[in-house]
Amino acid sequence: PDLILATEYHKAEVIPGLERLGLTVLTLDPRSLDEVLEAITLAGKCTGKEDEASQLVTEMENRINATTEKTAGLAEAENLCVFYIVYHDPLMTVGSDTLIHELIVKAGGINIAQDLTGDYPTIGLEAVIAANPQVIVASYGHGSAADMPLQFAQNEPRLADVDAHVNNQVYGIDANLISRPGPRIADGLELLAKMIHPEKFEEMIPSPMEVTDQAGRVVRIERMPEKIISLAPSNTEILYALGLEGKLVGVTKYCDYPEAAKDKPKVGGFSTVDIERVVEIEPDLILAVNIHKKEVIPSLERLGLTVVCLDPTTLEEVL
Repeated sequence: PDLILATEYHKAEVIPGLERLGLTVLTLDPRSLDEVLEAITLAGKCTGKEDEASQLVTEMENRINATTEKTAGLAEAENLCVFYIVYHDPLMTVGSDTLIHELIVKAGGINIAQDLTGDYPTIGLEAVIAANPQVIVASYGHGSAADMPLQFAQNEPRLADVDAHVNNQVYGIDANLISRPGPRIADGLELLAKMIHPEKFEEMIPSPMEVTDQAGRVVRIERMPEKIISLAPSNTEILYALGLEGKLVGVTKYCDYPEAAKDKPKVGGFSTVDIERVVEIEPDLILAVNIHKKEVIPSLERLGLTVVCLDPTTLEEVL
């Protein structure tokens, strides 16, 4: 290769080994928003794409500034305490010398772990409960247990009384948007800010809406769902295709694709649904099919749950 892009992780052994072979190595290892923009600029300079890099940096700066302008004027009491979960076992969070910490602060939050030592320190559940976070954000999307931190955040009974749970501010976020120091970090900041201060970003969040589902029912969606149950394998595949696997909190026992979906909590069979289990999970949205129309959907709606029926029978309806 003419150029190898590396990180600080490669500094001790890999980079010297490559350079001894006469190869050119550029280290990019940004740890802050400013350094992310600098890394993009440097990569553009080294590859003859300076104009493209400059345009990308300008676009990102505009988005970052648009977000921070909304949070910069917050009173001290309006900055909400945030608990960010990197992993659940052991319980890991982020320290103050990390990019994620900076994003939390710029999004109008206070990192409850900012005084802990290390980039990704462990934290006791008792300390989390004592801090009483107003917002909990769990990462998903990394490794074989990609959804476990979010499931822990949603279902750990000892967290049930913290403000984040009481006020329904427990969220999942794709780790790739918030922990990878690249162009998508602007997406991560925007999403994090919406989670912490939805009232400041109302124009970015759809208002309550009414949809007509494929059973001809008019259903009111009060807010964007964070916890979704799928009662049919086809609907599960749709959720994965849309990148919503982190919000999927329940499937049927017949769900066999994608492979990762097999590990999701089970809420019954295809036509028979474990209503009690569904209620325990407290979903924001349930995706059903026509076989559930006669008994299951009415039962769920009597319990105050939102159900949308997706049951396409033609190619056009699939779309």
